[in-house]
Amino acid sequence: MKISQTSSPAWTVANKAYASTSELLDQVQMNTGEGELAVYHSQRFTPSMRVEKATRYGAIGALAGTVAGLVGPWSALASGLLAGVAGAGLGLALGAPRLQHVDIAGRLSGANEGLTFTPHNDPTRAVQLASQSEQSILPVALSTPQSLSEIRRLPQLQMKAPGRMEMLKQLKNSTQNPLDILVIGGGATGTGTALEAARRGFRVGGLEAFDFSSGTSSKSTKLIHGGVRYLEKAVKNLDKEQYALVKEGLEERGAFLKMAPHLTNEVRLVTPCYKWHEVPYYYAGLWMYDRIAGQAALSATEVMGKKAALEQLPQLSQHGLKGAIAYSDGEFNDSRMNVSLATTAAAHGAAMANYVEVISLVKEDGKVVGVEARDKRSGETFPIRAKVVINATGPFLDGIRHMDDPSTPKLVVPSAGTHILVPKLKLKDGVLIPEAPNGSVAFLKPFEGGTLIGTTEENTELTINPQTTQKHVDYLRDLANTILSPEHQIQPSDIASVWTGIRPLVKTPKKAASDTTELVRNHVVDISPSGLVTIGGGKWTNFGRMAQDAMDAALRSANLPDVPSQREGSLLLGAHGYTPQLSDWLAAEYGLEAEVAQHLARSYGDRALEVADLARTLPGRLHPDHPYLAAEVVYSARHEMAETPVDVLSRRTRLSFVDEKATAQVLPRVAQLMATELGWSPAQQQQELAAASDFYLKNGLHGLKPAG
Repeated sequence: MKISQTSSPAWTVANKAYASTSELLDQVQMNTGEGELAVYHSQRFTPSMRVEKATRYGAIGALAGTVAGLVGPWSALASGLLAGVAGAGLGLALGAPRLQHVDIAGRLSGANEGLTFTPHNDPTRAVQLASQSEQSILPVALSTPQSLSEIRRLPQLQMKAPGRMEMLKQLKNSTQNPLDILVIGGGATGTGTALEAARRGFRVGGLEAFDFSSGTSSKSTKLIHGGVRYLEKAVKNLDKEQYALVKEGLEERGAFLKMAPHLTNEVRLVTPCYKWHEVPYYYAGLWMYDRIAGQAALSATEVMGKKAALEQLPQLSQHGLKGAIAYSDGEFNDSRMNVSLATTAAAHGAAMANYVEVISLVKEDGKVVGVEARDKRSGETFPIRAKVVINATGPFLDGIRHMDDPSTPKLVVPSAGTHILVPKLKLKDGVLIPEAPNGSVAFLKPFEGGTLIGTTEENTELTINPQTTQKHVDYLRDLANTILSPEHQIQPSDIASVWTGIRPLVKTPKKAASDTTELVRNHVVDISPSGLVTIGGGKWTNFGRMAQDAMDAALRSANLPDVPSQREGSLLLGAHGYTPQLSDWLAAEYGLEAEVAQHLARSYGDRALEVADLARTLPGRLHPDHPYLAAEVVYSARHEMAETPVDVLSRRTRLSFVDEKATAQVLPRVAQLMATELGWSPAQQQQELAAASDFYLKNGLHGLKPAG
């Protein structure tokens, strides 16, 4: 079945177009059951962006014309004015409202009373076609809740991820009824791709050999950005590929901030300038960064004098400070975002299973038709069948590719990125260091009550648990100290935790692989002769675009219905009822301390009500110095597929990333709570506790490798 994406028919069902809903009701009869995949087509005009685009293109044209005039025969003023007028005219033309196609995928089912259409991106909005107007099919903007009682009435709160055993059963049943899509990998790209597939209406499975976000996706700098460094290289080298990456990243930044407002927010970043020429240079680059973002731009870039910079960030060194440039990007809770992608995919019908590894690919007539998998929790081995398999395993994608074809060349160039956390350093805003000694940029940014400092960037060996070296810790500490005042210098004893992740950089034909700082962070989609789809590279900010591109390739590979992406305007679990007032309401109704209420609201969104309800029967914090609750352990095991104490302490909460000593202290309590919830025997509880203790002893500060 090939579904048309044109907007002339109102419906496409079973490869047949229907010009109106009335025609559909007259001609289509359907039995109860799963129903039929359908797409509703409509049109709308885009908002006018003439003023914004005229300003944007006019400013860029004026700047480019002025620069050209400085080296050309005309005066800089005349060239700038002429190019500015031309740019403004172009902006007026490009900013005119245009007709936009809207394609809503869903499932059409029926009974005696008529047909029901259930959109995949919001199953709670099922529409009875015989009694509802066609306009009701289109997405509607959610109204902001005004109280906890209004949040409790939201139908989206009924959407939940099934239990792990139920989803394993779905995967095993695929031998009788093959899945449409099987995604290998439970990081940002893998869970994002599974969600993309589920929202388009396909039968989906998702496998992760360890835990969701156990790799690089929980060890990022927690920034949602277009890439300031890439823009600098684009301008200096006239590199269209780098420019395209920045533009895509800024577009995706806007979508990212909207899909989960409880897990994301705008962050202000300050670039201190210790040389006079840096002030106009950095301002010009960051001003252009805002222009490229267009309608998705955040707070405007501004120049700060020395006094204003020190008032905002008194921790900065005053010696030689000329001023600073402040700009905005996004930030997010990376591991909770990854877990939310997995649970949202599961709530949309995807069978998501962590701790299930792929042993081999299954082929028939030279085509990949599934995998042989092993449940690492039980030891059981079983086959999974699917019409197409997507390899989204990040740094480990070459392992799956070599299962398909041992002779295929490697794509991944692993790069180590280390971060350190300093609780005593409490910054109001983040700091961008645009020219770090290793050739990349570095950041200092607020994180969980302290300051995160990162990152290193250099070639590394591929491993699931990369150890942090003393060399990298010293590098980051020394780098931060170069811009901090004497009274705020970081001592080794001030560092509470460290972590290292491996970036899945990929080779491209135009770039050498010898220096990871020179590799573009774009992504690559590959379809092998056997039909295996591989998605690699990219960065957290662009995971949604990567998932969309991977799915488009998968549909081509398996000749599946060409259902368009449904991610525009779609929200993750927890976002539908979130409002900035949520923490105040939680504190008032449940008697929570402000710090705890804020943590619950920002970590769980509208699901914070369920955690707070649990806390009434299981009160108290896990550790007196941190806002994490004992109830979160039970909630994570019950609703977020947490299987081990490390899953809870490193990814469902961030305690191990914030305070390694506190983590060791609460481990026995966490193991006991999980044992009660998951039905562990006393022996298994001791095994899980020992495994978690061993993990933390071999990683982080305890596992630091010598500097040499």
